[in-house]
Amino acid sequence: MTRLQATPAPPREAAQAAEEAPGRVTLEAPGEHDDRPDAPARTPELGRMLAWLRGQAVTPSGDVLSWVNPAHPGYPYPEAAGLLLTLLAEVDDGPCPLRDTIAARLERGLSPAGGVGRDGLDYAFDSAMALHGLLAHARASGAPRAGAVDRLYDFVADCIERRAAVGRGAAPALRWSTSWGCHQLKLTHALHAHGGAGRRPLAPLVDALLETLTPLGPDGRFVIYAGDARSYVHATCYALEGLLLLQRVAPPPRRDELAALLRAGARWLADVQRPDGALHAWHNGQVGWGPAPADIVAQSVRLWAALDREAFAAPIARGLTRLAALQAPEGGLRYLPGSSDINTWCTIFAAQAVLWSRPDARRGPLA
Repeated sequence: MTRLQATPAPPREAAQAAEEAPGRVTLEAPGEHDDRPDAPARTPELGRMLAWLRGQAVTPSGDVLSWVNPAHPGYPYPEAAGLLLTLLAEVDDGPCPLRDTIAARLERGLSPAGGVGRDGLDYAFDSAMALHGLLAHARASGAPRAGAVDRLYDFVADCIERRAAVGRGAAPALRWSTSWGCHQLKLTHALHAHGGAGRRPLAPLVDALLETLTPLGPDGRFVIYAGDARSYVHATCYALEGLLLLQRVAPPPRRDELAALLRAGARWLADVQRPDGALHAWHNGQVGWGPAPADIVAQSVRLWAALDREAFAAPIARGLTRLAALQAPEGGLRYLPGSSDINTWCTIFAAQAVLWSRPDARRGPLA
């Protein structure tokens, strides 16, 4: 199958890609990545990733940092806290003092509206990841949690009903993360885990997500939001992660339709993967451009492994090799080659990618 070749980004798109990337990101120089199709396969070391996540990524008070770099400190990131709770509930089943500390800090950090975010802005997406993590922790601990999870659910439900990515009264600049865009499909994992409550039952919320967001990816490549033909591949992966659940729980024939859409998206990711295992951050259906970060590689590997490890064996191997090259001596993953920021969510995704790619994998909830 012919691979789509990347070209330099137009200045506006390049600037937006850099703006959206965490930390101080620079584009990879020509020749910086290994394009040899026969490069030896490698896998990042799971134990070192988990040790870094349990240690350096979490502060004594339970905050989970966006990244770790003494020269460029990360910030407390509630979304990453939710993702880490979900991962740790998979690998550390049963009571866990570290999860208790993270969960308690996450609950204390809820805004008066019941959401979480950063810089004074509550996000539906971040809140859903926090909700999912708290529920995963509660199931693993055998101790149901009330109060915070219901407040988070109500906040996310209110955003869905308003078709809004952020809390009431906020009017941030339009970016992929502040748009009612394809990435919101991943909210279904948190909604389904919660099960619905009170005046906001589950089914209408899921229907609203499907009706407004699946049209953004008719062929599996999801555009950022309505009216923009570009794909931010990180957001496309989030959309496909939502479909990973929906194609299992939706009633037929919708189930078959969503399964076909998910498989088409997974094939598209494999088609645009570079020979070195990386994927460009941006794509317009013809060419890709911008940085090639670790998160979308790990997300793609998880999707391929969940769908068909044998059919996607080659892109999985390339992806794991790319992730191994980005593993820092500390154990966590760099967002990009040469970055000094050891990134938390990239490491979480990569750890789960390694777990799910194993032949004997028993997949837990998606982080």
